[in-house]
Amino acid sequence: MKKQILLICFMFFVAKGFAQNITVKGVVFDAETKGPLPAVSVRVKATSQGTLTSVEGVYSLANVKPNAVLVFSFMGYKEQEISLNGQTQLNVSLTPDYGKLDEVVVVGFGAKKKIDITGAIDQISGKELESRPISNVMQGLQGLSPGLNITYPGGAPGTVPTINIRGFTSINGGSPLIVIDGIPASSNDDLLRLTPSDISSISVLRDAASAAIYGARAAFGVILITTKKGTAGHQLISYNMLSSWSKPTILPQPVTDPFIYSKVLETSTNNTPWDYVNYSDEHYKWAKERSDDPSIADTRLNPSDPTKWDYMGSNNWYKYFFNNASLSQNQTITLSGGATVNDKPLTYYISADYTKENGLNKLTDDFWNRYGLRSRLGFSPLKWLKIDNNLNIYQTKRAQPLSNITDIYYLQPTDVAKNPDGTWANTGAGRLAAKLVDGGNNLQTMFGFQNIASAIATFLNGDLTVNGDASLKRELWKAHSDANAYNIGFGPNDVREEGGPGSVTENNS
Repeated sequence: MKKQILLICFMFFVAKGFAQNITVKGVVFDAETKGPLPAVSVRVKATSQGTLTSVEGVYSLANVKPNAVLVFSFMGYKEQEISLNGQTQLNVSLTPDYGKLDEVVVVGFGAKKKIDITGAIDQISGKELESRPISNVMQGLQGLSPGLNITYPGGAPGTVPTINIRGFTSINGGSPLIVIDGIPASSNDDLLRLTPSDISSISVLRDAASAAIYGARAAFGVILITTKKGTAGHQLISYNMLSSWSKPTILPQPVTDPFIYSKVLETSTNNTPWDYVNYSDEHYKWAKERSDDPSIADTRLNPSDPTKWDYMGSNNWYKYFFNNASLSQNQTITLSGGATVNDKPLTYYISADYTKENGLNKLTDDFWNRYGLRSRLGFSPLKWLKIDNNLNIYQTKRAQPLSNITDIYYLQPTDVAKNPDGTWANTGAGRLAAKLVDGGNNLQTMFGFQNIASAIATFLNGDLTVNGDASLKRELWKAHSDANAYNIGFGPNDVREEGGPGSVTENNS
């Protein structure tokens, strides 16, 4: 009897709970045209329950709580959230969202509102770049614009990537035209010299209409970059610091056990035209000893020739030649604002930048540095005349090893890098390490400056605008290369010099 009473009470409360839910119906209109809006998303907030309006803008939602909040959303319209408060009939008017359509986009020799643009143009704001942990502009552009493809040929610091718009261009390839503050850039390298914090906006012109302004140079698209300027009545000092770690994503997992490696190598070359690996019983005996007890020395005197070293290593060369991770940093300080001088507005923007990207080479210098200084002044001596001067001074340094680090993939784990007496070992690993440490390196230094002066004159109450730009750019390149001899130890008293007589190369341009 008690069970029956409990069951009846439970069913009563459940029925009562469902009875409290309501069905909501209504129509969604355009607030300006008063016409119905089809395919508007109507959903209950914080749930998966929802529906779409019909062609006549009608919707219906069943089993909705009386105090639920309905969310109405449609592309190009402002989203609305409305609380039911027990209403079963709810008509809604959505207002068009013109906010983003009123944004000003830089296009060629001027600027237009998004609502007036018919071409395929994307604009990326400087705030989007500032929110990304990047040290150069091209890293920040990745993934921000449809059809803009940025490909890096390698992971060395300061590597200049390939930029492509709209996919394949021609058999010989093709890069877009890059325009910085109205002046065409000479190459993609110019983007590496820009400080991300200095950028106000980036416009990507993807369609062929850009050729109407820039001609044949715009056949593969155009990237327009505008740097920041000061704002009158708004003083701002900012400091940004970025530290990042980089490491290899995927590296092959080598076999380091000397016995297993020796067996596999000899077996794989047997019965082939390249049967050049045939180890002796003495080799396998030592390899097995070192496999069972890694504390045994990996270098000894050759039993058949005591004047020479003999090797049985168990090395993972990625750990020896590469850092586990490399630290890079970027620091920027800016000062901007404006003032009034004799009732004439004056704006200024000053920034200083330091960037260092470190590579993964552990044994030699492997880095890319950038030092930048920008000064931009704007002045309006007359009501109809605006003058702007934008000066950028920069220096980059890039250090690289002379030897190709990809030689690491040909090294054997049974090699040894150093002999017991401290000399470089008579192995592939010993020679590669000797080249990196003692064989010299490359250092490329570039110092440059660019000044852009512009004037804008306005006549006939703004109906006629005359714009003039002048740019002066100068860069001094210096490449210094040292190639030195290095010593290889063949035996305890047998150290030989390799690498030639050495040389020094100096290129200036």
